[in-house]
Amino acid sequence: MSQLTILKIKKKQEDFCINYLMHGNAHKAALEAGYAKTNAQKNSFKWVTTEPMKTYIEERMIKKSETLIATRDWKIDKLIRIVESALQGQEVTDRHGEVRVIVDHRAAIAAIAELNKMCGDYSAEKHINVNLTADMDVSKVRELLQTYKKDY
Repeated sequence: MSQLTILKIKKKQEDFCINYLMHGNAHKAALEAGYAKTNAQKNSFKWVTTEPMKTYIEERMIKKSETLIATRDWKIDKLIRIVESALQGQEVTDRHGEVRVIVDHRAAIAAIAELNKMCGDYSAEKHINVNLTADMDVSKVRELLQTYKKDY
């Protein structure tokens, strides 16, 4: 027996909550649960934000996030391991018998970029409009490029 049945909520309301949890669209969930189009359009958002359906949905979402393998912390840990592994390098023997360490800088940079995005340290690209004329001084062009270059 589900929590909604214990809370004396009708089957149609329970269906609405389950559908909402599947795709996050309240209007669509109401239609799929069998509500009339006008009723779904008018009340679906209200149902998500009022008790007891609100509590049911929140508890189910928490339970669902706890069971996910790829949580935010897990992803961050994996990205850190990728950075460490990439920068540590891998020993390889070339055709002359010499042992060399190959460091994968690209993988490290890509993982660091993802970490920056996840942690909020990522700033979006800046786009500017610059009008250049054919007779413009080359030093002025270099100055503009230096001023607006993208830092990594």
